[in-house]
Amino acid sequence: MAQQLSIQRLLREYEKLQKLNNNQFICEPNPTNIFEWHFVIHNLTDAFEGGYYHGILQMPPDYPLKPPTLKFITPSGRFEVGKPVCLSFTNFHPESWSSAQTIESMMISIISFMYTNEHTTGGIICSALEKQRQAQNSKKFNLQNQQFTKIFKKHFDKLKLNDNYQNNQFNDNHNNVGANIIVEEESSITVKEFFIGGTVILLLIYFLLSSIVI
Repeated sequence: MAQQLSIQRLLREYEKLQKLNNNQFICEPNPTNIFEWHFVIHNLTDAFEGGYYHGILQMPPDYPLKPPTLKFITPSGRFEVGKPVCLSFTNFHPESWSSAQTIESMMISIISFMYTNEHTTGGIICSALEKQRQAQNSKKFNLQNQQFTKIFKKHFDKLKLNDNYQNNQFNDNHNNVGANIIVEEESSITVKEFFIGGTVILLLIYFLLSSIVI
């Protein structure tokens, strides 16, 4: 019963997020698990300009009675990758959790925290130069992640990732074709070497037999 109420709550939040006119984050549930929410943060400024940051909010089965866990998938220079992040609304602080929190409010908090230099579990402090380097690498990093492309492909126009995605697909296909050609060439060389070697052996046997007969 509690889980069903949680699902209903998440569906209502999803409907609201679909109508939300926000240009800094997009949230989508895992198609096979509504309690696993993927987000991509984008269109930020300063050292994060040009970056696309993929992360996951894992909701508990009794959400919103309990807080979610948070982790980032994309390197950002602000959060460790794949490690639980401690923010006021996460499972690190159940005492400060409020059921009035929503996915939208949590995303706003995450973005605000990114601009600070505050220390926290799962957080890192890097130079602006390193953050900018990670931002420039984030497109390629995310487009190589099948989960990212599967969940957010329908938003690629808004994210301005379609051209990058198509180029990435082309390069992958081109590399695969190149690899096949190399394998075929190597196989052909092996066959040629086999026949040349075999011919030499037959000639040696012929001359050997001839000398014996003589």
